[in-house]
Amino acid sequence: VQTPEPDRRVMLVADIHLGGFSKSKNREIEADFIQLLDYCRTYCTQLIILGDLFDYWMEYPNSRPVFAEATVNKLKELAQDGFPVLYITGNHDNWMRDFFSKNGIEIEHEYRLVTWDNQRVLLLHGDGLADPDWGRMRPKLHRFLRNPYFIDMYQKLLPELMGLWLMKWFSKISSIKPSRSSRIRLDEWCLRILDQDKTDVVVCGHHHYTRDINSSGKRYLNTGNFFNDRTLILYANKSFHPVKWNGTEELIEASPSFEASKS
Repeated sequence: VQTPEPDRRVMLVADIHLGGFSKSKNREIEADFIQLLDYCRTYCTQLIILGDLFDYWMEYPNSRPVFAEATVNKLKELAQDGFPVLYITGNHDNWMRDFFSKNGIEIEHEYRLVTWDNQRVLLLHGDGLADPDWGRMRPKLHRFLRNPYFIDMYQKLLPELMGLWLMKWFSKISSIKPSRSSRIRLDEWCLRILDQDKTDVVVCGHHHYTRDINSSGKRYLNTGNFFNDRTLILYANKSFHPVKWNGTEELIEASPSFEASKS
């Protein structure tokens, strides 16, 4: 007898960029995100963060950045209660070590290919991948930043406070708004992956603009960004639903800002 698949209700969110704004805006983003996490624990079966939860994150061997503690503690609480959390790292998560995994949060540094209700689903941040077979290599700078030899040298030469300050400065001068050309390249790559029949659905973030595009019966979705637009993806009733967090008793609503589907 075949065991039926469980009813999945998965929340997928990306590009929160905690720590990347003024203190007041950071507090506002974090408060809304924690509300979302509480909603997720009550009504969902899994949370998937598709990268760039923080605007900068650099763990030293025996320490980590100390900010957005309410979010960190809430994620630890979810994991300790047995609620599954998958964190797929993005280009602002280059230097994540084992802090989250030691606290029960599953970490993936590349991509995750899953099958939900007979649909092959590719989950990733969108900045690039190490495997050349996917045809989307990371930019050279980020390949360099992720290199373990560079990380070891950086952390041996710079004490924690100085190293974290430099990372924060680098994050500030890096544009939080990807260029139009980079958005186009990511959109085209996602549609190409669908055309090559490598998956049935692609869900990612990274370029901060919402997408919901049908292509020959397959689907490309981009979460958009949480830090400004509060948009995300809800997988429920065997389908993907673009939604917008509204913080009211209804909690989520259909997002009106998603790009119209294309044939």
